[in-house]
Amino acid sequence: MRTLEQSVIRLVEAFQVPARREEGKTGVWVEDRKIASIGVGVRRWITMHGFALNVSSDLGGFQYITPCGLTGVRMTSLGLETGTKVSMRPVRDLAAQIIPEELAVHQFRDLVS
Repeated sequence: MRTLEQSVIRLVEAFQVPARREEGKTGVWVEDRKIASIGVGVRRWITMHGFALNVSSDLGGFQYITPCGLTGVRMTSLGLETGTKVSMRPVRDLAAQIIPEELAVHQFRDLVS
């Protein structure tokens, strides 16, 4: 989970948006706003991890739910934070580069510890 968070932090920061973790909460944050959610699921003894990064989404639906069970959370997106329309393609392409790099670093740390 923390490796995915770090991957998304690097991804968001590549668009000049400072991002961070929030102590005691899962996901990626820009100041007091949540820009990405991280999740894990288990089905038939198989674990799946994933993330949802708000790129240029309409965030209106979040007024009807409690994101990740956290009351009072304000959601944001790359588009809102940069003040521009951000296309999925560059985000997807950069994610395809960053995530394997972060996973490799994590695996290397486990080997040498």
